[in-house]
Amino acid sequence: MKLIANIPLEQILFLQADINYTQIFLSCGRTLISGFNLKKYENFFEQENFLRVNRSYLINRDCIQYYDSSNANLHLKNGIVIDVPRRRRELIERLVV
Repeated sequence: MKLIANIPLEQILFLQADINYTQIFLSCGRTLISGFNLKKYENFFEQENFLRVNRSYLINRDCIQYYDSSNANLHLKNGIVIDVPRRRRELIERLVV
């Protein structure tokens, strides 16, 4: 099964759930749409450097700029800010900081 066609993993910034689809955001500014859900990608990238932050985002850990623990926000290098739910904060703090 081919989930992502010929795209190096380091070019993927993050994946965002969109009902039964997944939007794949690339470092070149392009966005791809996939017919697979985010859970499928989470399993596919299990051994890679990706982190499931919340129900909507799977992030390439190399694209994280910093974690703001006071507001529970994860800041990506491209300026995107993602809220981190309470149950994931401890894990994110351990992995990012």
